[in-house]
Amino acid sequence: MRGGKPVSHWKDVCIVFLILLLAGGFFLEGRQRKETSLWGAYEESFKHAKYVDLTHTINPSVPVWHGFGPSRFAPTVDPKTNRPYTYEKDGFEATHYDLSTDQLGTQLDPLAHWNPYFPAIDELPQRTRSGHW
Repeated sequence: MRGGKPVSHWKDVCIVFLILLLAGGFFLEGRQRKETSLWGAYEESFKHAKYVDLTHTINPSVPVWHGFGPSRFAPTVDPKTNRPYTYEKDGFEATHYDLSTDQLGTQLDPLAHWNPYFPAIDELPQRTRSGHW
């Protein structure tokens, strides 16, 4: 009790808290914030990461949704002779691809896949397609 009245430490606690808060603010203000670019984040986080290639190579056995059916791969045929090109006769070989869909291999599905009002792959910004956000 002080002068017949109960002592309240509430004001003292608030003043100490305010002083600490201001001191902390000045301390943090004095520190420069480190700006990190996307490339800087890569350098710090992923430069030494192990990368796993999940790419599906396009070949006759590449997995596709059953509704698309299989693709066919065959030698390219010379339309004049109806015979496949060969190294011996033509100096090259080529492969004909009859793809049942463009949904082969590892791909980025555009949002327009599910809704005609969503963006198609060519309408998405380049940064979203290249892995550089």
